[in-house]
Amino acid sequence: MRYTIRHFIIFFIILLVASVLPGLDSNHISYGAAANTSTNSVISSKQIDTSIKKYPAIKNAIGKKIQIPGLYRTNVSGLLSYNMCPQGYCTAGNYLLITAYGTINDSTKKVCKDITVIYVLNKSGKYLATINLNKKGHVGGLTYNPKRKEIVIADSDGGNNYYWVSYANLVKAIKGNKKVTLGVQKIVNKASAITYYDNKLWVATFDQKSNKTEIRSYNASYRSNNSCPVGRKITFKGKKLQGITFISKNRMLVSMSYTRTKNSSLSEYDVKSATATQLKNRTLTLPPMSQNVVYSGGSIYVLFESGASKYRKSATNPIDKVLELKYNKLAWNR
Repeated sequence: MRYTIRHFIIFFIILLVASVLPGLDSNHISYGAAANTSTNSVISSKQIDTSIKKYPAIKNAIGKKIQIPGLYRTNVSGLLSYNMCPQGYCTAGNYLLITAYGTINDSTKKVCKDITVIYVLNKSGKYLATINLNKKGHVGGLTYNPKRKEIVIADSDGGNNYYWVSYANLVKAIKGNKKVTLGVQKIVNKASAITYYDNKLWVATFDQKSNKTEIRSYNASYRSNNSCPVGRKITFKGKKLQGITFISKNRMLVSMSYTRTKNSSLSEYDVKSATATQLKNRTLTLPPMSQNVVYSGGSIYVLFESGASKYRKSATNPIDKVLELKYNKLAWNR
């Protein structure tokens, strides 16, 4: 067969298109990564808007829709992963931060390493960097500790500990080698969800069986090789907890979800005593797979993991964003 310049041009175009189209193989991995972490949506705006309209509690309260990066492709220190699952969200200084876990594979497509990362965005939601945490785990909770100027990570796979990285180290990593050094603090309970409030770190443990959940507080300034002493202990009825955040001294919001087809809930509790009381008519029904939740500036920010490659085709009403819910516009108990 005789090849012409036209044939080579067509061949080049095919290769170019193939390199940017989303792949169907969630285990695919590329080496020598020239490709960057993806920043595009993996779920259409029309589909997300249609999904939100199904939830009367929030449909008129939507503010920003912050795109979660890396859902199609994440560059982790030169290797590409296509199966990252987002978990935690918080603001820290000049940045919005999102944690995620996943795997990278060797050339035979066998899993060779579990990975965790922090995606860094500016306050407008523009993607800036992917930070390699150099550990495996679930990294399900995330908060900022202003007392020590540290980003604090809850990882239920890490035992009775929370992990931290200094804000200065994070900034240096963003501008440099995209890697950070993690510190570890021992605590009493397994850390699934975490939030900062009133110079305390509040840590909760996910439990899909028990209908009783305990949240413990720890001095946010404490740092030692010993286990941090427990401050308060709050018990409330409920299970499958995913995220916690305070809206005032005695009011806490709790996000609960489990499985990709059942709706999530976001409920408000009075926590002034050791036994929390769920407030009457203060529960929201949300799309499935809500995770970390943050209250800030009169809005609630909810991260959903249903945009991950292993969930988005089978999840009900998948969302690939962090949704801002304006507190004063919520239709509670709907």
